[in-house]
Amino acid sequence: MPPQYVDDPMQIKQWVEEKQALEVELAWELLDIFNTTDTLINPIRERAAAAAYVMLEAYQGSDELQCAMECAWWKEHTAAGGPGPLRDFLTRYPSLDSLFNRALDMDAQDCSMLIRLYGGFVEQAAIYAYGPFNELAQRQLEYRRGFLDLGDTAIELEQAGIEPEGHWLNLMQRLRRRTSPAGLTWLVDIWNAPQGFIRSSGGGISGFELLADDTVLKIDRVFGLMPGASISGTTTDLMSFMDTFSGVGDWDPIYYLLACADFVARGHHTLVETALPLALNGYVDYSIGFYTSLMPTGHRGKPATSHSAQGVIWDALNKAENDSRNRLMLIDYDGMWYKGCYITDRGDQSFKLLATADDNMLMTFSTHFPDQWATHQQVFNWMKLYYPV
Repeated sequence: MPPQYVDDPMQIKQWVEEKQALEVELAWELLDIFNTTDTLINPIRERAAAAAYVMLEAYQGSDELQCAMECAWWKEHTAAGGPGPLRDFLTRYPSLDSLFNRALDMDAQDCSMLIRLYGGFVEQAAIYAYGPFNELAQRQLEYRRGFLDLGDTAIELEQAGIEPEGHWLNLMQRLRRRTSPAGLTWLVDIWNAPQGFIRSSGGGISGFELLADDTVLKIDRVFGLMPGASISGTTTDLMSFMDTFSGVGDWDPIYYLLACADFVARGHHTLVETALPLALNGYVDYSIGFYTSLMPTGHRGKPATSHSAQGVIWDALNKAENDSRNRLMLIDYDGMWYKGCYITDRGDQSFKLLATADDNMLMTFSTHFPDQWATHQQVFNWMKLYYPV
């Protein structure tokens, strides 16, 4: 049966808030699993300690690398201009020595912050010192190039004015459109309790305002998701970090889900913003609202998880997937307000295909939805491709 149309804006408002609250709760539950499961947190701590050692050795090794480290540290301090998780982290760990000496006792949240700092250091070291850090920086960029599969979509890209041979920033600048808070989205969403909670946390979301033509924002509006900071480059840094230190402790793709836990719970990104890089790089086959599809199951030839904690993580994802608040919706708008939405059963496989977070979804929303407020006709025309009459 095709989705049914509901034209009750106040009912849709309630459904949207409930779904957004559910995804934040899921992130906190995943974060708790990472923090309380030794086989998850200890390998991450070991990698964090190894990264802290690399940064400390580099800082003491040459003037160029010292400059790179100071530049990365300064950039993090600048990003932490107000109260929030990053500012708290830099207060608790005021030096590289403190990072190295305490890394093995960090919780998952602080490990994530250290990973972020390391990613920034690698980028700066490639600028100032080249050498092996240039190769590491290129590896980080490889994950970001996964934001779009250029093979099958080159013609569409050209038609959309995107150069297929361009630098990955060319793509990012067109898919990710954000600026310092300008107030428009904030004014529209200020009544939304889950968004108010996330923005007040002081994470990365509070530092950006998505522009009306941001591709992920368009997806958020149609699926009733929380607007955030757009597609997550920090998630790709985490992926690169885990692979760089894959020889430290055991390795499993389930560690990538730390992004869906910590980055979401503490307001740096939303669930779909962290899931997209994982999906576009082939590690998960995520469909919006089908949370169990976040499990790395060997999609596109990538390794499947064999971690001992996969059962408890699966249970958390499955519980959220079957929660009554997890409504599968396609929302259209009258101006900046809800007009109606198509809603379907949670087991709808046609919707699962439609909701697949891949390069096809990004291209569709980038080229066929002019801005964040999709009209009824735009949503209907897209939906009927998956529900032929």
